[in-house]
Amino acid sequence: MKDFVILCFGDSLTYGCWDFEKGGYVQRLREFLEKKYECLVYNLGVSGDTSESLMKRLRMELKARVKGHYPLCILIFQIGINDSQIFIRTNKPRVPLEKFSENLNKMIDISQKYSDEFFFLGLTPVDEERVNPIPWNKELGYVNRNIRMFEGEIGKICRERKVSFVPLFRKLKNRRWIKNLVDGVHPNSYGHELIFKTVLNALKKKLGI
Repeated sequence: MKDFVILCFGDSLTYGCWDFEKGGYVQRLREFLEKKYECLVYNLGVSGDTSESLMKRLRMELKARVKGHYPLCILIFQIGINDSQIFIRTNKPRVPLEKFSENLNKMIDISQKYSDEFFFLGLTPVDEERVNPIPWNKELGYVNRNIRMFEGEIGKICRERKVSFVPLFRKLKNRRWIKNLVDGVHPNSYGHELIFKTVLNALKKKLGI
């Protein structure tokens, strides 16, 4: 494989918050791949994004960056942890699961017009004691039960639509992961390195790179 472009969509985890060593798992992916291949890796993570806000910009981002001179375009999505946030007062998710499922299906529909190669990453556990409620927005909270449920929905949709899915929650739910969360949600450099290795392995299996 020689020429390709990778577009990584998501929220603050995709963006690389709190990885002061290398700027997140997408930046690590870029450094690794662009040294070895004729390719481009775009980080299109936006802090705070939900599936709702990603849907509003997805088509525009794809249209602007998927160019004909790259024979292969690979899309990577990691979205849903902010959708899974609960309103403390009602205990209901920020984005209802049914709407989240609808958004995922729309993402797949749009993506298929630009690429045949894409996959979804699972979601990452949190330290509930630190983020329920969320210190920077006390009306909301993260709970692992909801995060696991939303990751399950991603896996379900991917199976139904025959789209590749890379689960993360079960793999990362351990004390070492929790200890390396800077603020209860975002991983430090060690955590981003783990996600980078997982994504790279998925690319190797899928594309033979």
